[in-house]
Amino acid sequence: MGTRDLRSIGILAVAGGAACALIAMADRAEAQQRTPPLAETPQSRDPAAAPLNEPTEEPQPTFVHEGDSYTAMLTISGALSRGVLGWDDGKASDAYFVDNAQDGTSISVEGEIDFGEGWALGAAAGADLIYAPSDEVDQFDRSGFDNRIDLSFLYASLGQERLGTIVAGYADTASDGIDNINLAESDVIADADVISWNANFLIRPAGGTGSDLRWGDFIDGTLAGDTRIIAGYTTPEVGGFEAGAAVGESYRDVALRYQGEWADAFEVEGGIGYWSDTWSDSSEPVDDAGWGGSIAVRHIGTGLNIAVNYANVGHAHDCEEPGAVTGRCRGEDSFYYVKGGIVRDDVVAWGPSAVYGEFYRETKRFNESDPGVLRALESVPGSAGELRDSVASVWGVGVVQGIEAWNTELFLGYRHYGLDVSLIGKAGTAPAKALDGFNVIMAGAKISF
Repeated sequence: MGTRDLRSIGILAVAGGAACALIAMADRAEAQQRTPPLAETPQSRDPAAAPLNEPTEEPQPTFVHEGDSYTAMLTISGALSRGVLGWDDGKASDAYFVDNAQDGTSISVEGEIDFGEGWALGAAAGADLIYAPSDEVDQFDRSGFDNRIDLSFLYASLGQERLGTIVAGYADTASDGIDNINLAESDVIADADVISWNANFLIRPAGGTGSDLRWGDFIDGTLAGDTRIIAGYTTPEVGGFEAGAAVGESYRDVALRYQGEWADAFEVEGGIGYWSDTWSDSSEPVDDAGWGGSIAVRHIGTGLNIAVNYANVGHAHDCEEPGAVTGRCRGEDSFYYVKGGIVRDDVVAWGPSAVYGEFYRETKRFNESDPGVLRALESVPGSAGELRDSVASVWGVGVVQGIEAWNTELFLGYRHYGLDVSLIGKAGTAPAKALDGFNVIMAGAKISF
């Protein structure tokens, strides 16, 4: 039995142990639920509230102050999200204890003053607490770039229920997440942002010793929107529709979203958005423009659900270093993502259960002639003059189990990543190396407060 076999068995053992731990925790939670608490506490959850793996829109305020003509509320919330990441890159394998970058450890403070007649003034600040995140570790580093606290948002808002809401500060733009909508209630571990599990891992040519190329160079995950300093406006909801727009330094975007029920049988959510970004921190010109959208449907009675996400972005037609063979600048990037499954709240007593499957595919038109990139990918030395494009695919399955008594979500998922590249030279198509796939198991828990 070889070293790789032993490592693979080790990963499976860790994953199996994690799964057993999840089941044990769930059994314990069920036992606790059979014995009602002696008294309700402020942290007790309303049984009629939304499932834990579908975040509530308005968390209960931590502090409330009633004035003569206003009501002031302060809400402090956060989450601890940790897991075991087991990986196999085709030659080596290991398991790390990581922060789940898909839905990581964080804390936020939100304040609001309600003046009556629909008027409200608000402010919010949030931070990500980063320690060994899954999108920063690699084959040689189980800790990531560093331990730090990153600002996730900081903004003020002014709204009126019939006029809409204005936002100013470091916040999500209007189209952010428009290409990442689903109703599978398992976003704690999986959505269209598929690169959150392995962005910094090195790509290994089949039978080779590795390269300096990383999976995050070829997979973007989602494309639409951003979090940056903006001024934005969101309309009131009308017939389930809500529109928004945002403006920032060299950035513009708009979006239209919908959420509603059809025929008392289906939940439907979706949206479409457009964005333009010309901001650059170098002499290389930037002129990105793209659009994206989503449609998600869930049957209310059975919990069966399906969602399709898509986005496409084009880049500047003028560049400092066009492809040496075609003379073209970087082309378009596009992806589609399909996710489906079932969500039930009657499988086990301790909370809702979600099972999902997913598939992601992204095409990137590079037109790239960097010598280091070409030498890493060509199978015949010196034959390639340009990386024309790449096609990355990801498929996965997983399960999320809520434990309502603990305000906790347990998760277990698997993903396989694959990559194909096309190289060209002066004589035409140049042969490229076969690239090993990347297999990942993620198991852990998110505790919210």
